[in-house]
Amino acid sequence: LSGIIFLPKLLRRLPHYDQRNDMNVHYLILSVVIVVVVGTIVWVNSNRNSSSDIVYKDDGYYSHIEIIESTYDGKEVRLLKRDNNHSSGQFLDSDEFVFEYTKFSLLDEHLITEPKNFLMIGGGAYTIPKAIHDNYPNVAIDIIELEPSLYELAKEYFRFPESNRVTNHVGDARVFLNEIDTQYDMVFMDVFSTGHFVPPHLVTAEFFNNLKDNLTDDGVLIINFIGSQKTSTNKTITGSLTKTVMNVFPSVSVYRTYPKAIARPQNLMYIVRKNNLPTTLPNELTMDNLEDTHTFSELYIDTDKLVSNKDVVLTDNHNPAELLLLKERIFLW
Repeated sequence: LSGIIFLPKLLRRLPHYDQRNDMNVHYLILSVVIVVVVGTIVWVNSNRNSSSDIVYKDDGYYSHIEIIESTYDGKEVRLLKRDNNHSSGQFLDSDEFVFEYTKFSLLDEHLITEPKNFLMIGGGAYTIPKAIHDNYPNVAIDIIELEPSLYELAKEYFRFPESNRVTNHVGDARVFLNEIDTQYDMVFMDVFSTGHFVPPHLVTAEFFNNLKDNLTDDGVLIINFIGSQKTSTNKTITGSLTKTVMNVFPSVSVYRTYPKAIARPQNLMYIVRKNNLPTTLPNELTMDNLEDTHTFSELYIDTDKLVSNKDVVLTDNHNPAELLLLKERIFLW
């Protein structure tokens, strides 16, 4: 990689090299780096479960879908794989959550009194709506999912129940919110979980203002985002998303799933309130991950460690989300 970086200097030593081509050379170098990095990520992800059993595969409208059976943390598990990303999963012998970030969905009892309705943005394998259904018998559940086939697959492969408390909607989340006037006590947003793509229209201040209108006065929004703690003062997608959410909502708390992984990209969980009450969780409340058992005070991360002065509020008119994501993944993955 260092050799490629110094390529323009080497080219300038050639007798017929035109230095006006330097910019084109830099674009070429950046393209090569992007291809190598993205190709490596795809190769690693595609081979992570090379010995797994595929129980279903087909092309969806927006991604290639596979359901595979493998092992995770020594237990048999069924995973939903979309393209090269494992988006969600379920243990074959229990309804215990597989991935750490999903456990945040059951914090609602500590965040809001007697919730009545719940919105899931991004269904995936529908394991989070299933947990809400099973643990909150009086809560009505709406799910908005872009990929049409996932709802039926969730019922067939991930034990998602038939229930008159559940309404599944197929379509774009922003369009859905613009068309309804329902206000929700709880919203869980899980459309960034792969870490390789950010839907640009779902990270802007305008979108979050729409979402704010669809929360009750004491409503709570939980966002799952794969991001990184600051390692420089440069603007990043993590910092800009955080700054955008804080620009819209008066109360934002962020928690890591792996507190020992300071700079490594990981699930960052945003607990966001429409009111200005701070988020306080019981001291005895803990969460297990593959490393250890942690209190939520250990998982908490100050937003100052995520945001710098160079980060921007993302808007419909100024939205470099995809470029920022690419830069952050290249330098931190």
